[in-house]
Amino acid sequence: AEPAVDHGWGEPADWLREAESRFHGADVIPAASACRALLRRAGASVQQRRTGTERVPESLRAIGVTLREYEVFELLAFRLSNKALAARLHISPRTVEKHVAALLMKTSVRDRAELAGFAAQHSSASEV
Repeated sequence: AEPAVDHGWGEPADWLREAESRFHGADVIPAASACRALLRRAGASVQQRRTGTERVPESLRAIGVTLREYEVFELLAFRLSNKALAARLHISPRTVEKHVAALLMKTSVRDRAELAGFAAQHSSASEV
């Protein structure tokens, strides 16, 4: 994968994400870590490996949505302000703003309103 990253061959980020997931699942941590390092070198987002990541739907994990971004994503379905989201998640409004910006980029939607509609269709949140 290193030459693919260095020379722009094919889609190394896709390959590396799949390899990292398989190595992580097989508990081959050094190989999974190497894949993560190459993903960062390629400028690709790297999925966090923390408790609860299984809550993030595979389709969103595949585009690099983190667990914390998914928590913001779920609450966006209720069209809450950054301040209200921040209070619920015990983070700053600026951090919420950064997560929303990352979600807009990763999901390729035009604006926050469209992202909120997308979240309403795709999140597992059932109540606020």
